[in-house]
Amino acid sequence: MRALITTIVVAVVALLGLFIFPLIFETQRPPMVERVEEIALNETAFMVPLTGDQTKQGQFANAEALEANKVFGLRVTLPQRKRDTGRISFSWEPSVELVRVERAPVYALWSDDPFNSRDQSGARDALQVQDNGGIKFAVPLTVAAMILPEDAATFQSVYRGKSLRDVLDSDVFNYAQTDLSARFEAVPLMVAREKKGEFVRATEGTTTTFFKDRGVTILYLGLYEGLIYRDPQIQRRIDEEYVRQLQARALAFSRTAQQTRNETNVLDANIRREIAGLYEESKDAFVLSRQIAIAEEGADIIVQAASVWKGGLPSKVLGGGGSEDTSLLINVPAETSPSGNR
Repeated sequence: MRALITTIVVAVVALLGLFIFPLIFETQRPPMVERVEEIALNETAFMVPLTGDQTKQGQFANAEALEANKVFGLRVTLPQRKRDTGRISFSWEPSVELVRVERAPVYALWSDDPFNSRDQSGARDALQVQDNGGIKFAVPLTVAAMILPEDAATFQSVYRGKSLRDVLDSDVFNYAQTDLSARFEAVPLMVAREKKGEFVRATEGTTTTFFKDRGVTILYLGLYEGLIYRDPQIQRRIDEEYVRQLQARALAFSRTAQQTRNETNVLDANIRREIAGLYEESKDAFVLSRQIAIAEEGADIIVQAASVWKGGLPSKVLGGGGSEDTSLLINVPAETSPSGNR
């Protein structure tokens, strides 16, 4: 009897173990907590699988695969998978990785300015170049870049998690350094000083084109200030040469101005002579025209007098001197007709 009771108790305990222990184990398992990630407005995110064969993993090295897995939205839930950690234990882990690309504009100042703080502007030293004679100097530049939304996948596939700040301070800087050095090394220092703006604009064009194909948009790249010479004596000689050039230009300008004044004086004298000659010619022509007019008026008077003359003589004439005094008039006998009548 006692053995039967013992058997029954063991059986009951075994049955309880089959039902109770799993319940206890279920209550001790880690729950699968939903993992939610938020994406900032200046970010572009991609979901990259963490599991799979090498072929599928390699597909995410190109921009097309990343573009196909772009996240649309500002909040995304990451899928998870169960990972066994022991005989009866396990954990939950994400089955994908959220890759973020920050697209916000980045600014940098490459200058030897002692007040230039890397913490504030991401600055570094100016670009070091030299002319064809080996004279070394620095070219300070200011630059800005950003990543367009449509270029985020290209940027990620090329730089693999590298930030735009790092790309600007390393890749863009080194490319601009190489391109600008080749331009300055082809000319002497005086030509380099005159064409520094042209060289920097050309480097801006090539740099913009090169990095656009890699997902980086160069907003601008330009001179920050004048060239910086390592040897102070070079700057002093340049200043002296500049003063000499200014003096030579001033002297040449003075000579040109004096020559212009002389030519102006000669031209003024010639014009005055021509005007005087024209005046004399016009005066002679005026006198001649007046004489002709007076003669024409006299002829008209004679014609009019002849038209009214009846063949008689005046009954009175002036006594002499052409005076207008009528007391000097002298009576003249009238002409007698052949018949004796007056």
